[in-house]
Amino acid sequence: YSVSKQKKKTVFFLSQLDFFVCDQNPNSLFTGIMAEPIIPPLIQEFLNRFKEPFDMLTTLKELNVIPETPFFSTFLKPKIIVLGEECAGTTFISNMIGLSVPSGFLFPIVLKFENDSSRQMCYQILYEGRYSDKIQVHDENDLAEQLCIMDGYVPDEDKSLLEVTVTITQPEGYDFTVIILPEIEATNKGSVQISLYEGYITHYNTNDCMFMNVLGCSFDVTRSLSRKILKDADFFGRRTITVLTKLPLLSERLISKFTCNDIESTTQFGFFFAEYDEITVRDENDSKKVSDLLSHIDEEFVGVNAISKNIMLVIMCIMFHHSSPIVTRVESDLEVSKVQLKRLERTYDTIGDTKAEIMSIVNSASVSLSKLLIAQEYEEYHDDLEMHGAAHIASIFNQLKTDLQRLKINSRKPFLMVEIDILEKREWNYPVNIFSSSIAKVLLEEQFSFAYKTISNFLTMLINYFEQIVVRVLIDKAKENVHLRQSLKMVGREIAKVLGRSFKEKMQELINLEKKCIYTCNGEFYIKVEELKKVKLEVPKDKMFMDIDGLGRGIRVDHLRGFTSQQIKKALDIKRIMVVYFEIVVNRLVDHLVLNLHVIINDFWAVGVKAVMKKFITGERILPDVEPTMKRRRRNLECRIGCLHKAMKDIENWQVEFEFLMKSEQL
Repeated sequence: YSVSKQKKKTVFFLSQLDFFVCDQNPNSLFTGIMAEPIIPPLIQEFLNRFKEPFDMLTTLKELNVIPETPFFSTFLKPKIIVLGEECAGTTFISNMIGLSVPSGFLFPIVLKFENDSSRQMCYQILYEGRYSDKIQVHDENDLAEQLCIMDGYVPDEDKSLLEVTVTITQPEGYDFTVIILPEIEATNKGSVQISLYEGYITHYNTNDCMFMNVLGCSFDVTRSLSRKILKDADFFGRRTITVLTKLPLLSERLISKFTCNDIESTTQFGFFFAEYDEITVRDENDSKKVSDLLSHIDEEFVGVNAISKNIMLVIMCIMFHHSSPIVTRVESDLEVSKVQLKRLERTYDTIGDTKAEIMSIVNSASVSLSKLLIAQEYEEYHDDLEMHGAAHIASIFNQLKTDLQRLKINSRKPFLMVEIDILEKREWNYPVNIFSSSIAKVLLEEQFSFAYKTISNFLTMLINYFEQIVVRVLIDKAKENVHLRQSLKMVGREIAKVLGRSFKEKMQELINLEKKCIYTCNGEFYIKVEELKKVKLEVPKDKMFMDIDGLGRGIRVDHLRGFTSQQIKKALDIKRIMVVYFEIVVNRLVDHLVLNLHVIINDFWAVGVKAVMKKFITGERILPDVEPTMKRRRRNLECRIGCLHKAMKDIENWQVEFEFLMKSEQL
């Protein structure tokens, strides 16, 4: 540690990692040197000023008012960009943050202060679009040495592409970032320099950052290039603090200009001033002023303590001005929560009132569902295609038809083996009309058994869609009855289950009818069969698969080599007939299913829904949870509204403090 005393004023810089909070135990290195440890001004301001906002922001995160998104993760970490002539990285900045910052480099240095259980410092280099690994350093001297080595390695013309990020972790304090841009005097002046620094500002500047424009008093402020650049970046000057360092060097000529206000400030604050060797603590008994200039300038604008306080004021303004994302979300969430609470205030005196309200909602929903599922009237959900029930169900039925047609030549056995097994049992006695024998029934049974999984998936998809659309409509009809939503979800699932069960029974009935009655009067049946008879099947000796016109591509046939051509022909004749017939069965079945679904839905809303609701409510399957759920939701909303009201009150109090920054147009 380096400690010195000058005229009762104590100045210290910590060269080790414990540079924020010092222990006050008897073994402390500071015992006997100073009565109490000193925390760097900016860190102290964060600890003093940011605790209440931080606690409030933590509460808002827990309430999910502020979401865990990359935007808010960055927005909630204050960012200070330091830019100026002949000053960035000097004693003044070091005093502000309690860290000796290396200076004189032609690349930005990003200092990230993070809250962590450990105390350490490491740096990471971004060069040519790539990040290096994090390298831990022991102290500021070690960091400066490493940066000097890197500075010598990178050519000057490439240093604008270089960035060094130094991460400092400590158990106390809050996360914030200080970005120190290269000193403007260290580069050649002109349009190239302006373009370079405008590029830096564009890269680092967002609406959640502030600027600190640091100038030396020995420099003619009226010719400051950094002031011009920042005027474009922060037009109203609400996010910029201008600091003049080396106060005793301020010339008499400039003193008179400041006194007469001849130099126009580009910020809402005016100018702040700092001394040569700025101190963190000023002895109250020291009657000597810093300079005669204090007779002309308010002392509140002199010293790193005053500057640190105003830095926090700018940060508070950025976070909590009237149109900031935080304030906007708090106001919006508060209004929504109030509306939800108002809806919950509607209660019922008896269980009978609740039953009547639920039935009223269900009846209203039945009208909308009939329009959506049958009449194809979608006015209520015009832009929500997922709620266009009839169209969506039609696509599900079309998919079923397509999937079943793909199975027409497939079975659980290899190609033609089912037909061959039947013919072998009949001693290859081929019937004149397979419809008049049991062959067609056996084959159709086999075909539907093979299609079981496809049919099962179809039913699951259809019932799930029933549940989705019924529940959605019931919830939408209960906008003024928020406390009944959970109960209505249960009602919707029950309705979907009953509809699905009725439809499944009807579908099984139609499939059984098809398997029992083998018949068609479709004129195209015989035409298609005759067309398929033209197709000859000769099993190749050197191929396992072949394409068969009218039946499919890539059909495996090598297992048929042990049968005669006559036997294969008889089996293929039966297959041709059943393929054409199964197409007719599938089309007929799907058409009948659609018609029966419409009948089931109409009958259910006319008669079935009352029986379901009577059984559902009488059995007290939903009502016992209504009142406790409503009370719990009301209690949670009241607590939420209370937290949001307190947050808004705190924000309004903070807004009074930085009201002078908002005199011109809103941020």
